[in-house]
Amino acid sequence: MRLSLRSLARARSTRRIAALSISAGLLVTGDPSCEWDPPAPVPDTSAPRVIIDEGPESGAVVTTAPRYAFYSADPDTVLKECRIDAAAWTECASPYTVDIAGLADAAHTLAVRATDRVGNVGEPASRTFVLDIVPDPVPDVTAPSASIGFPVDGQRVGAAPEVAFSSPDEETVGFECSLDEDAFSACSSPVALATTPGRHVFAVRAVDAAGNRGESATVAFRQFEPACVAARDALRAARAAVVQARATLAAAVDAGDRPAIREARDVRDDALADRSSARDAVTLAC
Repeated sequence: MRLSLRSLARARSTRRIAALSISAGLLVTGDPSCEWDPPAPVPDTSAPRVIIDEGPESGAVVTTAPRYAFYSADPDTVLKECRIDAAAWTECASPYTVDIAGLADAAHTLAVRATDRVGNVGEPASRTFVLDIVPDPVPDVTAPSASIGFPVDGQRVGAAPEVAFSSPDEETVGFECSLDEDAFSACSSPVALATTPGRHVFAVRAVDAAGNRGESATVAFRQFEPACVAARDALRAARAAVVQARATLAAAVDAGDRPAIREARDVRDDALADRSSARDAVTLAC
């Protein structure tokens, strides 16, 4: 008996058929002695693969929403899903533009996966991108200024001075000081110096929170021994007395008042003598 493949497919497991062999495309019958079941279909366990073929390369820095294109070569693919980082998977289609609303400026990962008609889910394809849409703050490069209130430049002092300084800039957070060209170090106003007699230069600069350091303000002063300062003060007073005595004498002469002239001359002479003594004292003390 000759049977077609369609006839064999209709044969059930309880139906007795002839033993068959297939040779050169022909069915040859034999002695019927067996029962035959059609083979069970092999289950489809091959998951579809997704390939991302367009869009920023992994690690690229983007300032706008990145756009990607992807595909699956598996004809049985029925669903594509996308997600950003660890968010839930959602259905998507190519091309896909990332929704950057709510994403922080940082590294993120786009993952895409495919599912076929029997439910096989493929391994995700992924690309990373670095979002940078918030403008970087403009760096503060404006340095604060400083000014010295005391002593004034060129001043003579009789002892180590206490230097006062300030800055008009609100951003100033501190000061750095230097004496006689030593290295700058942190300081605050006022600074009590421990100088010895002689000429000195004090410098101060302001520092802001960004680390900007302004141009230094400087003041030069000369320090004398206390006795020298006192002698100089006395000499200034003696000179003023001479000026006053001469003015008084001139007024008496103009008035023709002889007694007043004699008295004014005596006062002038005493003032001149005091001035001479004051000069000698300065020479000795200074």
